[in-house]
Amino acid sequence: MSTTNTTPAAQAAMHIADRALDILFSDITGRVFQIINEDKKLNREYLRAVEAHDLNTINQTIGKHIKRRFGLGNAGRDNKPKGNHILSYEKYNLP
Repeated sequence: MSTTNTTPAAQAAMHIADRALDILFSDITGRVFQIINEDKKLNREYLRAVEAHDLNTINQTIGKHIKRRFGLGNAGRDNKPKGNHILSYEKYNLP
């Protein structure tokens, strides 16, 4: 975060936004799977993909796609996901 020539209010706002984004992206994979789990249409599509292919392949591909889509780096594992479709997932951080 660049704070050169910014007001104290802007610095405070950017700090808050940066912290919120760090939290969001550290848990983005868990949140994506939670959305898939809670959305009936996405959940049906997910279950069809798993049935047609392989659970691990589908889950790993979703996780890798999230990482690539947002240009994220690895930040450890979360072994307590919110959704029912995964047992653990890689946490990410912004570069």
